[in-house]
Amino acid sequence: MSRIKRYTIRSLLVLVAMVAIGIGFFAVRNWLAGRRVESKLAAIRDNHQPVVLADLERQSIPPDKNAITYLRRAREGVEALQAEWQPLYDNPVVATLLSENHPNDQSLQVIAASFAAYPSVIPLLEKAARCPDYDSQLDCSVTSNEFLQNLMKHVQFQRQVARTLRFWALLQAARGNPDSSIDACTWMLRLARHFDSDPMIVARFVGIACRSLAIETANSILQCYTTSAATRAALRDELQMHESNDPFKHTLVTERAFGITYLQELPGQVSFTASLTEGYLDVLETQIAHANSVYGDKTAEEATSQAFHSASTFGLLLMPAIQAWRDAEFRARAEARCLLVLLALQEHPKTGDETALQMESLGLPAQVTADPFDDGRLHVKKVAGGWLVYSVGKDLKDDGGVFVNREDVGLGPSCLSTKASK
Repeated sequence: MSRIKRYTIRSLLVLVAMVAIGIGFFAVRNWLAGRRVESKLAAIRDNHQPVVLADLERQSIPPDKNAITYLRRAREGVEALQAEWQPLYDNPVVATLLSENHPNDQSLQVIAASFAAYPSVIPLLEKAARCPDYDSQLDCSVTSNEFLQNLMKHVQFQRQVARTLRFWALLQAARGNPDSSIDACTWMLRLARHFDSDPMIVARFVGIACRSLAIETANSILQCYTTSAATRAALRDELQMHESNDPFKHTLVTERAFGITYLQELPGQVSFTASLTEGYLDVLETQIAHANSVYGDKTAEEATSQAFHSASTFGLLLMPAIQAWRDAEFRARAEARCLLVLLALQEHPKTGDETALQMESLGLPAQVTADPFDDGRLHVKKVAGGWLVYSVGKDLKDDGGVFVNREDVGLGPSCLSTKASK
């Protein structure tokens, strides 16, 4: 046997041995990861939390108590209204005015005519908002991919519902009915709170968007019109219901159940599934553990960073989505508190120098006036046209109430059109 042939055979044997050692190493590593994953899953079960997608199935709610009953009845009309309004969004100028809560007379006429054509929509949405409970009744027995597709369709309809109530609010304000306008914003907030029970981050994003839409619309109305004490009290009571951290934790817990199911459904149960699952669970467990932390909490930031960097590829893929979602959560909480402060400012006895007004004089709980980003105080300024109430935002710096690029987060004066469309 030639020297070259012997060298080739030895090299192949060494290569085979190295491959075998590598396979053995990863097999053992995955087996150990699997043991740790089983321990983590057992702990989740012991805490009576969902482990897989099927665990998200809820006990049935009486139809007349479930908001989804009335939302489904309203669906055909809501979707028809979106088609009626699409030409408004196709016009860049009109679309910009609508986004700023400044509909022109042409827009108001289109909106008024469309609501007249579908008179049952608003009463059904009001009934949905007043329901004591909500279950979207999504099928949790399907595969993770099917579930996600169904969820995406479901949350798209939620966006349409919020837009419908916003247009109704703008129309009522233009007609000189600011109380009815604020009522619609309160219904939006109640529905957004119902939507909090939907699973996963993608649904939570939409719920936050619906909440922000309600708050921004209510701010525009309150800064321009006088409303009754009863109407403001109903709005204030609803806003205070949005202080809980429970929806934040619920989103993480349900996201985890979806992710576990998705990993279990990977074709052929690839050899690294256990390692992927372990990293994924570590990332979400860290988020759950620090759910009550303020935005700039250094301990929470360090724990989150460590979890992400030690996570598997699947865990790392979650990082941008989770960070964007956390930013949105804190913005929504800041906006809700700013609106509560605005309501208190409007009810506060007038003084000779409103610019010197102190937050303590409003009689609000300390939690309501706290900036959720840095745990300091929200900022208040009397400006031309009304009040400026804001948080420092995620850069943790007071930029003077600048909202253009979300330097700060809050609410300011924004007068609506007063042209009535009957």
